[in-house]
Amino acid sequence: MTNENKPAGKPKDSTKSTAERVFDLAIGILEKWEKGSPFDDIMDDDLVASGLRRTVSDIFFSYFRNKAGIDFVIDSHTKNVKPKMRRILSVAMTQMHFQTGIPPQIAADVAVSYASARFGKTQGGFINAVLRKTGAKSFKDHLYGVPANVASGLPELLHRRWSAEFGAEVAGRLSSLLKEKCELTFRLSGGAGPEVLKDMACEPVELPFLGPRIKFFVAANAKSLFDSGLLDSGSIYIQDPAAAAAPLLLDPKPGEDILDMCAAPGGKSLMMADLERNVRLTAADRSESRQKKTASNFKRAGLNATVVTADAASASFAANSFDAILLDVPCTNTGVFRHKPDALWRFSEGKLKELVALQSVILENSVRYLKPGGRIVYSTCSIENAENAGQVDAFLSKHPEFSKTGEVLLMPCRSNDGAYAVCLRRNS
Repeated sequence: MTNENKPAGKPKDSTKSTAERVFDLAIGILEKWEKGSPFDDIMDDDLVASGLRRTVSDIFFSYFRNKAGIDFVIDSHTKNVKPKMRRILSVAMTQMHFQTGIPPQIAADVAVSYASARFGKTQGGFINAVLRKTGAKSFKDHLYGVPANVASGLPELLHRRWSAEFGAEVAGRLSSLLKEKCELTFRLSGGAGPEVLKDMACEPVELPFLGPRIKFFVAANAKSLFDSGLLDSGSIYIQDPAAAAAPLLLDPKPGEDILDMCAAPGGKSLMMADLERNVRLTAADRSESRQKKTASNFKRAGLNATVVTADAASASFAANSFDAILLDVPCTNTGVFRHKPDALWRFSEGKLKELVALQSVILENSVRYLKPGGRIVYSTCSIENAENAGQVDAFLSKHPEFSKTGEVLLMPCRSNDGAYAVCLRRNS
């Protein structure tokens, strides 16, 4: 690693190497994430025109999968480190220990130069000293004898909660999944048959809860899949198999009026339409920008559906106007950490309490729009009982006119994300 520092002052973009551009982007994204911005939105806003999306995405997937250990190592070698310095160390250590596309020496040099140029030579020297110490041995060696939650890779709160609720063995399986890359899965859409996948060597996904009506596959080669044009034509939709639990439980019937209350970007609406085309579908969501994606996805798939911008907690539709309502409510996302490992680091007891309250409001608001004899499918991508069975039990205690007719809880595994769905039927 170098002790030489660049002159203070922000270097011009035109003079930056690819490694420097990647580091700049990663630091900016991490800072926005720490300030509360949704990770997916940041990635779209910051990387859409950079040409570096895959590289920077890989950094963050590696970072969040190993954040517990990275934080432990940083804290073991520093004292009261400032957030701006912690961000530099976090990105640099991720690149040095978990990335194969950049030599550790180059990753360290870029981090030192970055700190020196923006915060002065003293801070650059600090970064250099810490990276020299932490880079002197393997990351695994740094974690010898660490606390159980650090070894698991889980945030301390979730390690404690999951061990208590699911037991040590299940919590261990979940922590192992966090450290693994998940395969790219997709489903056939818009009436496309398996013949569109010829010569692509995609493996079918066979899971008991899917049944024969929805066909999921594992992409053997992601680049070939994206280059095939199947996504642009609407013949496939990138999705995890767990997403099928709620639409299958709702089971659309010909001629029904169906409301997808938290629809964006439209994946579950599209699946319901694939299950039964002869329905009148309304897709609502509070985000105008995300609803533009919903409309685009519907157009690509040739789906004629109503797309509206409306908050599920306060939306106003005509009373008794829908035969079925899908509520894929905002949640803690603890079931989808294979695809969104940052979600685990957003989790808090306070946030859980806020979301449970919001989910309850959305459930209550949906009742007035449901026809007698109609059904609500409530779903989350969480594995927290308070958001799932606990939420439903509270609803049913206040609404004896509803009964539970089906329920699915999927735990995260190598084949699928975690998800919960329940069908609540209103008495005629």
